[in-house]
Amino acid sequence: MQNRKTGVTKQTAKRLIVDSGVVILNYGIEGLERILGATEGGATFLIEQDIYEPEIDGLPGALAGTRRVTAVHPRITARLLEQTTQNIVLSLAGSEYSPDTDSDYDVITRKGYVIPTGDHVQNIALVGRVTGTNKPIICMIKNAIADGGFEMAMEDENEAGPEIQFTGHFSADDLDAEPWEIRNPIFKPIMLSYTAGANGSITGEATQNLTEGDDGTAVTAVPESGYVFDQWDDGVTTATRRDTNVQADITVEALFVSE
Repeated sequence: MQNRKTGVTKQTAKRLIVDSGVVILNYGIEGLERILGATEGGATFLIEQDIYEPEIDGLPGALAGTRRVTAVHPRITARLLEQTTQNIVLSLAGSEYSPDTDSDYDVITRKGYVIPTGDHVQNIALVGRVTGTNKPIICMIKNAIADGGFEMAMEDENEAGPEIQFTGHFSADDLDAEPWEIRNPIFKPIMLSYTAGANGSITGEATQNLTEGDDGTAVTAVPESGYVFDQWDDGVTTATRRDTNVQADITVEALFVSE
């Protein structure tokens, strides 16, 4: 281990979080979930936290076990390109629009300085792709409002799009639960099992124990004298097969017929 120059393993390429991700309002809530639209420059999930550290007389540094989190501010930030009325109202906490006052415009205004509780959305999630699994990584803040202000900059050869910052808030229903969660995909153990039906055999590793997203090794269905390979019972018609990027257990049998 001392001579290693990199932390790369055989699993590295399947464990990467890639691409920009999607910002989703009310993730997983039926009837309320919606994508906020296209973004530019990606999106950011951030948990800002304040940590208190007591100064102990005679000790030149921090004592393990004495530091504690005193405040937490979970945030998601993105630059939205799609200027829907819903998104503008969402960007300006406490604002509202009147769709019936003008035949050409939704008129967006705000009255008062107190942000109503009803303006908090249940959650905002940044949903990203992990290379080795079909399950996304989900970075979520709860009881969220946009509190970063609103700025619309227009310039030549560029699209106008305000940066929107959402902050999560504690709920009076559970003051011990911080208003964020990260759902990181579990890479489940996978088993590949290859068996031969009557009049044949298998060469290669007939039972393979993998992790979700891994590639198996090749196996071949070999017929006995007087028989030929027909197909695997899942429809694969080549005698030699290698299952790759496996997402679930595979149990198959090779079938043989007489010549």
